[in-house]
Parts: sequence; C-alpha cells; structure tokens
Amino acid sequence: MAYRFVPRADFSGCDSIAWYVRQIVPISTPFVFIGSDFGQNYTFPSSGLFRVGFRVYRTAGNGKVCTRATALPITIPTTSVISNESTLMFSAVSMFPNPTSVEATVIVPGALILSSKVNINLYDFQGRKTRSFSWDNFSPGVEQRFQLNLSGLPAGIYLVRGDGWAEKLVIRK
Repeated sequence: MAYRFVPRADFSGCDSIAWYVRQIVPISTPFVFIGSDFGQNYTFPSSGLFRVGFRVYRTAGNGKVCTRATALPITIPTTSVISNESTLMFSAVSMFPNPTSVEATVIVPGALILSSKVNINLYDFQGRKTRSFSWDNFSPGVEQRFQLNLSGLPAGIYLVRGDGWAEKLVIRK
C-alpha cells in the first residue's frame, strides 16, 4: 500500500532528514532507510504492524552535529485504503456495545499488542483526556479483551485510543 509521510513541524533549518521503516508484526525486522525527502513516499510490502522513524540532522556553528529521532507505530490493514491525512489508524479493534452507557468491551488483535503493558486513553469531543486505563503482564502478539468503566462520564462522542489504533465511542444516558 502506497503512503506519503510528511513531518508536522518546520524542519527548514535542518541540514538533512531521514525516514526509516521496520516491520514489527507478523515478523520483526530492523529499521531500513527509505529516503530523505521532506515528503517521503513509501509503499508497504505487506499488511501488518510497522514503525515509521524520522530523524533530523543539524550542524551547529562549532561543527557539532545534533540529531533528534522519533518513531511511531502504523497498522497497514489487509483490504482497506489508508488516509494520508490522518495520524490515527482506525483498525481491526472491536468495541461493544457501541453506543453504550456504563461499560464497553474492547478486543485488541494480537498484532496491536506490542508489549506486556497496554494503555488505553479516552478523549472527549474537545480532545481532552477524560480517562486512562492501563493493564500489565500481557503477552505481546496475543489478542486481548479489556473492560472500560465509563460510569460518571456525560453523554457524547469519545475517541478511544491505544498504541497504534483508535476507535469512536458513543456514550448515551
């Protein structure tokens, strides 16, 4: 699947930038350099979970080279088209009931369980974090079910966000 990566900040004062990608699931591979264009095109070889890395290089007046890097997960689905305009990846996560009033069950596929700790955050329509959920001692790569206690939250549209995925949730009272 073809994709275009563009940084969300001004890096015009940098000497150079570099983009890297690595596959995490179903197999883990090392980071591979994919280019140094400000807007970098890349075609993923398959579906799965990947990390996309971005590194900037700047040379100070004294000749010292400084770098800064970041990497974010991205899920490449098997059949759907990816929006190049969004950093949130709507994925194969299941959530029910939706709409709900007090509690929701979230089923996260194994491809999105990257470590033994799972964090899920809930954001209201204005982008404010309203709840944080955290669980420990999970096996990476294994599908998991999570119960979200939503009691006390007002009715509205929320964003439920985990590592590399996000889903819309409607709370009705």
